[in-house]
Amino acid sequence: MSGSENYKDFDLNFGSALYQQSTFLESLRLSDNQIDSVLKLVARTMGLDNYQEIAKEVEKQNNIRFEKLVRNKFPKTTVLELLQQFVSRKDDLIVKTVTDNAPIPDIFEYVLGLAWYYISNKKVNIRSAYNLSLDADFLPLSHAAGYQGDLEFHYENRTLLLEATLMDHNTQKRGELEPVIRHTVNLTIENGLQPTQTIFVASELDDNVMNI
Repeated sequence: MSGSENYKDFDLNFGSALYQQSTFLESLRLSDNQIDSVLKLVARTMGLDNYQEIAKEVEKQNNIRFEKLVRNKFPKTTVLELLQQFVSRKDDLIVKTVTDNAPIPDIFEYVLGLAWYYISNKKVNIRSAYNLSLDADFLPLSHAAGYQGDLEFHYENRTLLLEATLMDHNTQKRGELEPVIRHTVNLTIENGLQPTQTIFVASELDDNVMNI
């Protein structure tokens, strides 16, 4: 396919004609019967009676794998050490402990989630709270989209948003305050009547940001 449209409006726009041409399954030329047969086979392989349970079972297994990773690679003592290393900006040690596939600010978001896991007595699902991308080993890859906050915890009676930054106090107000307020407002509107709270977490805090 070729066209005269702007690259961003065409190739990077999922609403463009390029992406409306055909569905993924149509591209594979699979019939409904073939799809049904494959899903039933996958369900049997997983020990499930109904293929509609596949997604739920995959999520359950992913949570088990993630908790095992946290238990083995990120015990509470390691998380505390990492938080201190963010303050003193020992980036080399942080990358060595966590991953070299993500920028330090994204790793900070990830470690903040681990910290909240321990603060909450391991009673929250932090994997589902992350808006950043995780790799196949559940380690951070890239930050959340611009319209999303960093970590969203949906409790029964409230929603908690954690926003993380490593910006120094000189640039914090200009660089972080507007996005944090925007994310909070967007999430509050999404939640309707349910109370929403945001906690802003940084390695150092600007007085003006704290006042606002």
